[in-house]
Amino acid sequence: MNEPVAYNPGASDPNGNQMVFQLISGRLDAVNPVTYRAGFSGSQPIPGIIINAQTGQLNFNPSLTGNYVVVIKISTYNSSGQLIGTVMRDLMFVVLACDESPPIPATAMSITGSFVGTGVSSVAVCQGQSFCANLVIADEDPSSIISVATNAATLLPGSTFTVIGTNPVTARICWTANLAVLPANVFLDITDGACPIANSASRAFYVNSCLLLPVELVSFTAQQQTDGVLTEWATASEQDADHFVVERSTDAFLFHEVGRVQAVGNSPVLNRYTFKDPSPEPGLSYYRLRQMDVDGSFDFSEMVAVEFGPRFDLEATFTGSGDWVVSGVPDNAVWYLRDALGRHMQIAPAASGIIRFNTGPTDNGLLFLTVVSGEDL
Repeated sequence: MNEPVAYNPGASDPNGNQMVFQLISGRLDAVNPVTYRAGFSGSQPIPGIIINAQTGQLNFNPSLTGNYVVVIKISTYNSSGQLIGTVMRDLMFVVLACDESPPIPATAMSITGSFVGTGVSSVAVCQGQSFCANLVIADEDPSSIISVATNAATLLPGSTFTVIGTNPVTARICWTANLAVLPANVFLDITDGACPIANSASRAFYVNSCLLLPVELVSFTAQQQTDGVLTEWATASEQDADHFVVERSTDAFLFHEVGRVQAVGNSPVLNRYTFKDPSPEPGLSYYRLRQMDVDGSFDFSEMVAVEFGPRFDLEATFTGSGDWVVSGVPDNAVWYLRDALGRHMQIAPAASGIIRFNTGPTDNGLLFLTVVSGEDL
């Protein structure tokens, strides 16, 4: 509980087809259709959970103990974008109150050598190019000894894998590209060897063929502006590129098209593009770029998160005997106090930017304060 979780199912396609990962609702609890409690859903079985559509990487930070079922659906597509089939997998996460923290992989992998494009956890290469991918992993307990395992030798024949150091460590995969085995979704399993229960994390490293990329994407960013969200991207080169589709999601799972931009098509030089989303969703949204080729093949960029709308900072002060004072509250806000089961304990409008409440004689358990101002949470 209250420790970051990085988990990857380690899925790969034996025929090298494009995989797309998503979170879906559970089907049956042995007999009956699954129903979700308020605040939970198939796309959000654990509050705040996100999945990378390309690698299946799951990340979340659980705030409540309990048993959680997460259902992952993997769809595979051929080079023409036609659906081949799907598979679903149920995963059980048991959240405990623990003293130990898990090893934490760095957000991005460092790629050295020769390649045509990279993402946070991906690389695109051409035949015969040699590269090394480095992932730095640390554990806040200095006595922990981190170990890492991978299936790189199976998915990338001829590759080498080394782990440098004990804590932190650098997990390094080196390979000379053979396009016949690409794309490949390489799995890394990480553990700190803690006793009696070892803490673990996992990551995926996606290796793609340069022949499967409509363009060589250099960057993709999104930022809030007063009249919308501006997305910008650049390509180092293009070959038979048709157009770009800018997509938006509020849950990092279900994406919708918000705009299209025509590609240059064929170009050996740097090209820059922009698109402004004039009607972004309030709050946190995720943007990604779908790169479309003239033959219908496509590839996704990494997701980027943008917070749109006014922000406010709350400061809570405990004054003793169960009394709390919360300042920094916007005008016309309403606040809710709930217990760990979601039951309302107090509901009231805020006055003059201040909230005052008393939790009563209860001196243990978890309480949640929610402040709502307009559409902002």
